[in-house]
Amino acid sequence: MQFFKTLPLLAISAVFLAGCMNYQYSTVSSNLKAGDDQEFFLENDTLMISYSFYGYGGPVRITIQNKLDVPLYVDWKQSALVMNDHSNTYWQNTSRLEATAEGYQVQWTPRVSSTSATITGEITGDEAIDFIAPDSYKESNMVMIGPDFVTLSETEKQYQVMDSPEEGPADATCYRYGDDNSPLKFRSYLTISTDPSFVKPLIFESSFWIAEIVQTKTRPDYYLDERRDQNKFYTSSASGAGAVLGIGVLFLLLGITSVH
Repeated sequence: MQFFKTLPLLAISAVFLAGCMNYQYSTVSSNLKAGDDQEFFLENDTLMISYSFYGYGGPVRITIQNKLDVPLYVDWKQSALVMNDHSNTYWQNTSRLEATAEGYQVQWTPRVSSTSATITGEITGDEAIDFIAPDSYKESNMVMIGPDFVTLSETEKQYQVMDSPEEGPADATCYRYGDDNSPLKFRSYLTISTDPSFVKPLIFESSFWIAEIVQTKTRPDYYLDERRDQNKFYTSSASGAGAVLGIGVLFLLLGITSVH
């Protein structure tokens, strides 16, 4: 019963911590064209490649549409996201376990019990070379931009942002960049071919940079709209008070659970 007594404390702490979070919303710009939802794309008679970055940490979502009547092949080992001149190969050679567990527990005595479980699933990973059938498309989400929380200077412009009727105006700090002074510039380098042996591959390189950073306490569900903000992503960081409270709550819970 002692655990249930801590639930009100957890609820109050969660609300307080949410109010102590700072968010940075980064807007990506590019040399590519952008659609109505701000998804970037390049297109020719062979294919269309589109990029979006919506979500936490800037997931790099790449969609490749094959316009030909023959297959296309993408070599992810020979493709990379180059961030501030550091090359990061798209293919990471990692595996994921997707599993489910079924089990039961036997209570032999009030103090003794035993548990048995069976785990079933499969290990999956990204393919090093993707096959795209004629007149079809393939989506990939292998890497994230994942920048650190940026320290903005005190001289940057302060203004009000009307984010939603629920939260009203929120103080925000905004700083805008050009491609020459952006804190993060990156390039996508793709190797694509109609030949699975990649004897004469096609190379597609596109440039991107962070054009704006807005820092505010307004939460993503009020600030971002997936239907129009495919060129935006966010990161978060607890303010000093929130971090201290989090540590305090942790020690308090440890103390409560240690008392029987």
